[in-house]
Amino acid sequence: MGSSLHKRRISKSNDVATETARKMKAALATALQGFMKASSLSVTAVAEVVGCNRRIIQRLLNPTDLGITLHTLTRVTTALNLEPKLVVRQRPVTELNPLVARLAAAPNKASGDALRQQILEGFYGHSVNLAKLDDAAAKKPAIRVTRLAHAKA
Repeated sequence: MGSSLHKRRISKSNDVATETARKMKAALATALQGFMKASSLSVTAVAEVVGCNRRIIQRLLNPTDLGITLHTLTRVTTALNLEPKLVVRQRPVTELNPLVARLAAAPNKASGDALRQQILEGFYGHSVNLAKLDDAAAKKPAIRVTRLAHAKA
């Protein structure tokens, strides 16, 4: 049972990672296409400047081809006198709010846990062990309210 839940978490995490990679690649392809258009550079011309074949440049410009390496990206941008930037940041609250709404409406514990994991990863910027988090919360002492007996005068 635990293995099945773990596989679902990985699957959800992979879905988010793939979607993020697609967005990043689309932005990269759009930026390079814009630079090439503004500079009146063809795929062939860029390939000649970089010293590679046209297929590498075509793959870099294809927004759906996720199979590029950082080395290839750096090689192309350096040859074109461009500076690539990769920014890693925590997700803004506006991106987390829809996940919180889905969590509130989760049909079962497993889907709720998967959404909870996504929310925590977005907030903390890294994977969070839900079991340890739940154990720590369970070990916190409950707040107790007691009445003090008033001393009679």
